[in-house]
Amino acid sequence: DRMAAETNSASCQLHQHEGHRHQRGFLRSFLSSLRETGGELGYILRLQGSVFPKAMIFALPSGLCAVGLHYLFSWLGVDASSYVKEVNQIWASFTFVLGVLIVFRTNQAYSRYWEGATLLLQVRGEWLNATSSLIAFCTSEDSLRD
Repeated sequence: DRMAAETNSASCQLHQHEGHRHQRGFLRSFLSSLRETGGELGYILRLQGSVFPKAMIFALPSGLCAVGLHYLFSWLGVDASSYVKEVNQIWASFTFVLGVLIVFRTNQAYSRYWEGATLLLQVRGEWLNATSSLIAFCTSEDSLRD
């Protein structure tokens, strides 16, 4: 009976939590409905432990701004072909800096991994040495104890 009461209580709390979650706004309710339907997309877009909802806060306004500027420039008749060389230089600089940062972070992660692996093997060796010493110095023969 106690187990059934706890299960009922947990079920009620879950339904109250889900009802409260749907009142938080359109984006959260959309993401939670995707999560409830299941599948990989629902797992990726889940609210707890995911970076996608926070990333959407920055990505959606930027994307909408870019689309709006594109349509505004085409409506005004601005020719973007004169800016292509400057944009290519900006993209090349950005790509270079991003590549350097990625290589730096990867090298840092690789060196940390090998340092951890080396320390783990050292700990394993110390435990093996301690176990070997215990076996060597603990004997059941009375003549060797003195």
